[in-house]
Amino acid sequence: MNRIKNHILKETRIITRDEEAKIVDLLRITEQGEVKSCFPDVADLVEVLADTGMRLGEALELRNEDISFKKRFITVRVTKSSPRRVPMTRRVVAILKRRQEAGQDKSFNLNDMQIRMAWSWVREQLGIEDAGRLVLYSLRKTCVQRLVEAGVEPESIYGWLGYSLIPKAHRVSHLPLHKLIDAAEMLDAHQHVIPK
Repeated sequence: MNRIKNHILKETRIITRDEEAKIVDLLRITEQGEVKSCFPDVADLVEVLADTGMRLGEALELRNEDISFKKRFITVRVTKSSPRRVPMTRRVVAILKRRQEAGQDKSFNLNDMQIRMAWSWVREQLGIEDAGRLVLYSLRKTCVQRLVEAGVEPESIYGWLGYSLIPKAHRVSHLPLHKLIDAAEMLDAHQHVIPK
């Protein structure tokens, strides 16, 4: 287990549950001005990234047809490696259903500028000293940390994240979907997530 932590959890730091809650709350309660109207969308994005471990670019390319609520997984098609399936926690299901019901073709219609502006603002509001290490990619690493804490086996974590450079001991040709869904349920149980 230490091997997976060392391989994945380097440089950027993990976001604590308390920090994540504060980040999301700040983004959701901000006055809705012309510039900050995207902040609640960024709050949804933060929660989805924390629970799925997707890269920012993967989440921004997510389309409605990539989401299977019945089977509880997302098909990530635009990625650094080959397409993969990512399981959804109950929180992610609730967020993506709500966003899909809003009638958008993509889950997140945000641009880089909006996301950077929101993320910089929230770090400033929190007064985070090591802000240089607290970047959006921290959410991917946070997801890994939470999966490890929930007791998810390394093979499932590597499959979940779509790593192509898997250590020999954890290499699998294709991870069955039920193992990924089981991992999402372990994460749900560990987080005590209550669906919105």
